[in-house]
Amino acid sequence: MALVRTDGVPYAYQYPCKELNRTSFVWWIRDDVGRFVKAGMTWMMGSCSIVEGESIVLLEALKAMEQRGTSHVIF
Repeated sequence: MALVRTDGVPYAYQYPCKELNRTSFVWWIRDDVGRFVKAGMTWMMGSCSIVEGESIVLLEALKAMEQRGTSHVIF
């Protein structure tokens, strides 16, 4: 029997970022009425400062918007 957290995620799949020397970035996009449109996640080896991390995730979101052909985006 596997150990499972209250949110249903097995402990076997939990890896603290510091142990793997990775940093994760998550972003999501909503439309003008707040409905979910798209989300993304990026992993980077190593660590970075908060300002660097926020800059990287903003760049990734901008790239996703460009790929979708979306214009008039407010961040």
